[in-house]
Amino acid sequence: MKAILQSFLYPCLVAFGFFLSSFNYAEKWSEIDNDTYLQTTEETYSKIAKIETIAKEEGNIPEQIYCIIRRNALKNHHNTKESVFNSCINELKQLHQETNDKVACSIITYIIGKYYLNYYQRNAYNIISIDEPT
Repeated sequence: MKAILQSFLYPCLVAFGFFLSSFNYAEKWSEIDNDTYLQTTEETYSKIAKIETIAKEEGNIPEQIYCIIRRNALKNHHNTKESVFNSCINELKQLHQETNDKVACSIITYIIGKYYLNYYQRNAYNIISIDEPT
C-alpha cells in the first residue's frame, strides 16, 4: 500500500484535487504528517475526518480516496483489531457506487485491484496451502 501512495497515486490525487478546491488540502495533509508523532491517534482520525467532510461537500473524489487510504493506513499502523483490508475495500466500493464520475470510478477500481493483488502476494502461500488436498 505504501508503494502505491509514494510512487504514483498520491501525487496524481493531490494534483487533481488541488485544482478542484479553494481549501488547501496539501497544507492540512502536511500538518497531519508533521504532527503524527505529537498527537494521539484520535486527533489524527478527527483531522482526517474533517478533510474528508470538506472533500465530500466539494465533491472532491481524489481527496476522498486519499482520506480512505490514509485512515486505513493509520489503522494498520496502530494495529487496530478491525480488519483493515476489508474496511478499506468496503469504503472504496461504497465510494465507487456513490460517484458518477467515470474517471474516479476507474481509479477506484484500479486501487481495489492493487489491494487484492497485494493481499494475494502477501498471503499466496496460505491461500495455496488451503486449496491443496491433503
